[in-house]
Amino acid sequence: AIARYVLAAYLGWGRQRGDFATFLRLDLPARLAKTGVTAAYQTLLAELIELRSGQMAMASISFEVCQALYSQLAGLKRNGWWRPIERIQELDPIHDLLPQTNSGRPTPEVRFVRLGLAHLNELANQKRTDAWFEKLFWQVIRVRTLFYRHAVQRPMTPGLQWFVRFYGRLRPARNPFLARMQFQAAAQVCGHGHGLRSLEVRTSPWADNESLTKNESLTKFVASLEQEHLSLIAESGKPSSEPSSQRRLPLEFGIIFHFTKDRGGGALSGQPKAFWQQSHADPQFIGGQKGGNPTGYRYASFYNQKKLEALALARLLGTYPLSLQVVRGLDVCTDELGVPSWVFAPLLEYVREAANGAAAFARSRLGCVLSPLRTTIHAGEDFVHLLTGLRLVDEAFEQLRLREGDRIGHGVSLGVNPHEWSRRAGRLAMSREDRMWDLVWEWSWYSRSGDVPVKGRLQMIEYQLSILSKWMFRERVEPVELETLSKDLWTRDRLRDVGFPNGPPLGPRDNDQRRYRLLYQWLTCHELFNAGREIVWVEPAVERRALAHLQAQLRKKLGARGIVVEINPTSNLLIGDLEDLTRHPMWRLRPPRPLKHDVPPVGVCVGSDDPLTFNSNLRQEYQCLADSMLLAGLSEEEARTWLDRTRTCGLESRFTIPRVSTSRIRGLIQVPYRTDNSLL
Repeated sequence: AIARYVLAAYLGWGRQRGDFATFLRLDLPARLAKTGVTAAYQTLLAELIELRSGQMAMASISFEVCQALYSQLAGLKRNGWWRPIERIQELDPIHDLLPQTNSGRPTPEVRFVRLGLAHLNELANQKRTDAWFEKLFWQVIRVRTLFYRHAVQRPMTPGLQWFVRFYGRLRPARNPFLARMQFQAAAQVCGHGHGLRSLEVRTSPWADNESLTKNESLTKFVASLEQEHLSLIAESGKPSSEPSSQRRLPLEFGIIFHFTKDRGGGALSGQPKAFWQQSHADPQFIGGQKGGNPTGYRYASFYNQKKLEALALARLLGTYPLSLQVVRGLDVCTDELGVPSWVFAPLLEYVREAANGAAAFARSRLGCVLSPLRTTIHAGEDFVHLLTGLRLVDEAFEQLRLREGDRIGHGVSLGVNPHEWSRRAGRLAMSREDRMWDLVWEWSWYSRSGDVPVKGRLQMIEYQLSILSKWMFRERVEPVELETLSKDLWTRDRLRDVGFPNGPPLGPRDNDQRRYRLLYQWLTCHELFNAGREIVWVEPAVERRALAHLQAQLRKKLGARGIVVEINPTSNLLIGDLEDLTRHPMWRLRPPRPLKHDVPPVGVCVGSDDPLTFNSNLRQEYQCLADSMLLAGLSEEEARTWLDRTRTCGLESRFTIPRVSTSRIRGLIQVPYRTDNSLL
């Protein structure tokens, strides 16, 4: 950053006296004397020498010293981080150093690179050299490229664990910008003024006791975004000379608060322990509030952490009912396999109840009819066995009580061709725990429907479950008991009976000691946890007919209930390790051409997921889909028809709503908030 600033100063006003070395020796010290930074000149020179050589030679110069030097040099201020989006580039410290141009509105970075290349070209034409400038300039370009590579996920890095690491790297570079600036940037990047009708901003809620560290309460954050949204609405309503067909329609806006999954145990830093030891799933690991389970229950500390977020969000909805105009949805996302979704079931239920209370108050006291919170669950994207992906989608649908208008995020397992996947998967290594739950879910499905696609499949499942249960529980547990155990994990009252998350256990409510013991043992027994992490080998090729049957039936169920699958093409291309977009599973979910002997299609909408992480935006996603269909041999008319149908589905399944009241969120009459959080 220091070298970039000094190089920009040289390109902007320092070339009159000669080469860059002369500038460093004569002009720069004179300029620094006027700004009072003369004492740091030797440090600045030492830093430039280090960058030029590519070696850290001055170990005595700390990062804090360099940071202070850059702040003095560029005149940076902590409270100066606000500009409207049209002037956002003015925050770049080199903005005022470089000459302005009338050719479009290039950013300071583009002007810097353009002038630097022109200077190098001029030196080459004159057969002169400037080793100082050349080496520093290319070092700055190299560092910029390294930062891009550090923050933007690149191909050949499949899997959600890579995404979690890349996504976390953005925070230090993004945090200095105010929420309203981030909102303006998101609207611009995703197509405001170019057809964007609905903008869903996703972020995590934070607990009230974290407001001091974030310098912003949850209420203030929501109110600031609402203020920017109202400004956009006012701008769209101004008289315009444009034809009515080209005028901007009001942009709907909503915040989707997501509850992120984190398996712990060093996974975020790329150093997870083997067999999930010291993770949030380990009931015996004691490692602090965020890293251990001192109460002896699986996921206890993680649940308590997310509980604070849920309480803060419920308090916001209960205190300011009209915030339901802006707070529009809940999302369970990130590391899909890192934490089972049953951990979030009580939290989502609690926040939904608070939202329903806010909607009832707004209707009875304020005359505003507000639709309930929507939910999207990221499921079926990250799996070892396709059966796991199907199970996770069905559990999210059934146990988290998704209804018409809710969405499944990604849902790759719903579109994968089971026969082709089984042929290519080979022999799979799975944990006993995952294999057991997959078979329990399949057994339960057949028991409910009575439709078994393969003769003898039900008996084979029962035999495998008997072996797995003996390995894990040290006794045979019947399939119906395992099915009950699975359901109890999703039941708030049952979890409370066994003391989850903080204890002590209350005892069985219906004198069913064995049912109570199995649930308590599952949540607290470290030997059972270790046994569940042992590896079993599975041959999916022999299960392909069962997989095809279960996938078809699950797709029928989701389609009949109006559940839409949210597709993020670039994200899926990287995380799902797809070869190219023509092989994306969404083409089976919503085929451009009718397929023979296939199940009814499922509704699909397109989102941009994380534009920074994947270096994409919503318009680019649609363009990539259009190109993929044309490359696959479809006609332009077929591609256009599919895109229009998908756009319509996206608008119909959006979480945002038109504003029903222009009253600001802050300043409304506060309603009594029910402080009893025993439900959690």
